[in-house]
Amino acid sequence: MTKARPDKKTLERLYTKEGRSIRDIASRLECSKDLIARALKEYGIPARPKAGISRRKSQLTKYRLKDLKDSVKRQGIRATARDLGINEGTLRHYLKVTK
Repeated sequence: MTKARPDKKTLERLYTKEGRSIRDIASRLECSKDLIARALKEYGIPARPKAGISRRKSQLTKYRLKDLKDSVKRQGIRATARDLGINEGTLRHYLKVTK
């Protein structure tokens, strides 16, 4: 699957205007997705956010960090997570990241 790098105009049309994925463009142009990704970068075409990744704000931000930590000290991480209706790992991660 080695083919010449597509021109900037083609990539702008497919990626930016038509909103096609890198994988779809690579398949259509019969080249690797890595070649497309490198070409986009070299041409200065900005990457779109990844589709599967959520960029929304954590629902835990509505609680004061001090209150969450106090609750964990009082009743433990498992019980606090259960009371909040979230996964224990999610709470652990949030407390670790928001020191």
